[in-house]
Amino acid sequence: MATSTDGVRAHDILLGYEPLSKHGYCWYYVWQAYAAAGASTSMGSTPTAYAAWNVTSGRHPGDRNPPHGAAIWLGRRYSDGNLDGDVFIAGAYDGDHAATDQPGWGQTGTTSIQGRMNLTGREYLGWTDHVLDCPITTGGDGDMNDAQANQLQQIYNAIFSGGPSMPDGGRSLGQSIAEIATGGRPFVSRDDVYPVTADDIIRGGLNGWIQELADCKTLLLALTDRLDALEAEEPPRGNGK
Repeated sequence: MATSTDGVRAHDILLGYEPLSKHGYCWYYVWQAYAAAGASTSMGSTPTAYAAWNVTSGRHPGDRNPPHGAAIWLGRRYSDGNLDGDVFIAGAYDGDHAATDQPGWGQTGTTSIQGRMNLTGREYLGWTDHVLDCPITTGGDGDMNDAQANQLQQIYNAIFSGGPSMPDGGRSLGQSIAEIATGGRPFVSRDDVYPVTADDIIRGGLNGWIQELADCKTLLLALTDRLDALEAEEPPRGNGK
């Protein structure tokens, strides 16, 4: 008979396993963490993370917004087609996910989904609200409603992907600022639909650039304030060790 597991606690337990005696055993350690946080199952053993993904309930394929404590799964390795897969445990935000052999062999550490994909060279499968047939009690994400999540996403997109006030041809803000710093791109004009050069003051280029940076600072402060407020709303959690 399956029992539920505390995913938030399992996340912290996994981080406490360092140094690891087994290398490349992500599924082994992730299951041990969930088991230590309450999981038990009558299902047979699964030899790899990919095999476990295929028999685990509550799959959310392709979704990159796992709640705190959920299991996150990777599949095929691009270089050789290896299907052992990979699994790690979602943290309170992307970048706080607990993983084995991260950032190196024998270590446990935190990472983002993309960071883990880059490290392992594997494709993203999705996340699950179960591990095998055991329900995972998750946290953190439940404190953020749809309106809050949408607000954060809009702010994030405005900062890192541009927007109506940042007509940068689809380039990221970081790239645009780097190009401005090196003189590699014209300033953005807010007064015209096309960029103008810095010395073309009569078309508002310099003023447009100054306003652009001011908007960026406002957005960054808004994002920081929103994240601080959400963190304050989250109940404290133990270290799980």
